[in-house]
Amino acid sequence: MDRHDNAEALLRLLREPRRNKYFYGKRLDVQHFQMEQDYGKLKQWLLNRLTLGKGVLCGLDVSLSDGRVCVEPGVAIDGLGREIIVPLRYCLEPVVIDAGCCELHHPQPAPGNAPAPGPARAVDGLFTLWLCYRECLTDHQPVLVSACGTRDECAAGTIVETFCLKFADGMAPPLEDPDWCARLWGAGDAPLPTDLPAEVQAAARAAMDSKRHLLCELFDEHCDPAEGDPCVPLALVQVKDGQLALEECLVRPCIYSNQRLLDLILCLAAKIDECCGGHPPPPPPPPAPLQVRSIDFIRRVVGAPETGVAGMQTPLQDTVVAIDGKTNAIRIRFTRALAAGGHAPTTHPLGDPDFTLHNVQVLPGTPLEELPYVPGAVVLEQPDTIRFDLFERSPYSRGADGWQKGRYRIFLRGDEDLAQQRPSLAGPEGKPLDGEPVAPAGGVISGDGIAGGDFSAFFVIGGEQPRSLLHVRTIEFLGFKNEVLGTVTRPDEPLELHEHIAAIRIGFDNAFAAADPGQPTVAGVQDPGFEKHNVQLRLSPEAADRFGTRYIASKLATEDATTFRLDLERGTRLINQDGRWRTRVRIDCTIFLRGNAADAGAQLLDANGVALDGEPKTLTAGLLSGDDAAGGDFAAMFSVLIPG
Repeated sequence: MDRHDNAEALLRLLREPRRNKYFYGKRLDVQHFQMEQDYGKLKQWLLNRLTLGKGVLCGLDVSLSDGRVCVEPGVAIDGLGREIIVPLRYCLEPVVIDAGCCELHHPQPAPGNAPAPGPARAVDGLFTLWLCYRECLTDHQPVLVSACGTRDECAAGTIVETFCLKFADGMAPPLEDPDWCARLWGAGDAPLPTDLPAEVQAAARAAMDSKRHLLCELFDEHCDPAEGDPCVPLALVQVKDGQLALEECLVRPCIYSNQRLLDLILCLAAKIDECCGGHPPPPPPPPAPLQVRSIDFIRRVVGAPETGVAGMQTPLQDTVVAIDGKTNAIRIRFTRALAAGGHAPTTHPLGDPDFTLHNVQVLPGTPLEELPYVPGAVVLEQPDTIRFDLFERSPYSRGADGWQKGRYRIFLRGDEDLAQQRPSLAGPEGKPLDGEPVAPAGGVISGDGIAGGDFSAFFVIGGEQPRSLLHVRTIEFLGFKNEVLGTVTRPDEPLELHEHIAAIRIGFDNAFAAADPGQPTVAGVQDPGFEKHNVQLRLSPEAADRFGTRYIASKLATEDATTFRLDLERGTRLINQDGRWRTRVRIDCTIFLRGNAADAGAQLLDANGVALDGEPKTLTAGLLSGDDAAGGDFAAMFSVLIPG
């Protein structure tokens, strides 16, 4: 407590206000005039402390000037509610003793250290600059009358409510978001009094679940000021080797005016209108995966226009590149920009000691001169485009005539192994390439929608165009709102579903026949010849015996040239009119697609009349079927078990 301030201890307690009651003939002395001042002063300080709080109202910017710390004019409220006014710019030496009206703190050296430096030298360390309230006495004048019979020569006639600046070791408590902030967004869970009248129960429940009730619980505090120094921290000062560094906002509390708070509210309201536009804002979409968009084979000659030789139509078949096109480069475009740094695209140059470390590789089907990779260089043409340039001095180059004849594989890594120093290609946020090769869809030739997965595609220099085949690409089980309830990944392992299936979507890698012969057909309700159809939903023998039918009736709807949907019929022995399956019983089923010729019915054909390549297999290269030869029936098992 300052030696001139007798009220600081009393300011930490609540007291009833006292004011003069005047009457004619009342004798007024120092006590009464002091009471007159205290009545207004103490009330003002109490309201300042409880309504405004502690902090800077305006000004008081801190700066460095010629090795000194300077404070600009301004106003603050200290922890006891007292106004502190700094009328002029004030500068002081960092961490030194000032013997003026305000006594500044000076850190003492630890035992065994050199004596404290004088006023002209700063002490190294981290310090907080504090602004304090001080009362100084001035305007001394003769004392004409003494109450105690003694005679003082003079006394101060004025109290100046001034300020003091001081340095203190270390950092003041840093400003942080309050820990109660998150609770404001929680649901109300306060228990409702049990003795409330019925007519006010609803209103009381709504009130107790409101934000106002939460605020009341959070801020039900005592009226006493915070313990500790009531001074206001203005800035942190770092002193090192005579050099000063300054940071204000880490410890400096600020008090904002009502006008400034209104401006902030209006700014927030404008931002909400801009974002939401009168309706709830949609959740931000997840970043799209990095996928392969296209692959082109080109010829580049210095000083001449670039020549396009061939483009990859699908990574599921060999791409034939004419040898007389003299291809010497491959351009690969992606759907997004490629990451830099550890995920940047790299490839194997001539003499590479370990070509497997690179995430962009071109590999020969038959190695030449025992070289297991095609030497080249990767050029980043655009943020989303790279080019692989063939080295002319390698067994796989014919010099100026481009690539050597043969079959090659393009490999782009999506499954990384950082422990073995094998990074993947990645998008700008670092998610790996979504690389599974797929039939062209949506402008891409890779991706199953999940980050990760290596991309592989073959091309043949000087070969013949292979025949296109029809393969099963996807099988999805759909709910009542077309939501995906399950997906087949292994046709040989039954997929168990515990929800009511409304439809089954089947996708192919090429277009299927749109008319007879070979277009997809399926059995409806009470179809005695369901086996003649090339698309069947069969029941297991046990389920057939239980329900008296050998198949699940459905309607076939073509969604596009490569996809159809089987909408399951309702009102049957398995599925009621609401689309609900039988409960508490396991129903084993098989999706059957005919690829082999049979007397009972036609094969499922592609648009060119070639039979389905249907042999089931584990999902590889984006496909569920195929042995690279036309023909072969496809079968995938699934089970439905709806809990009771």
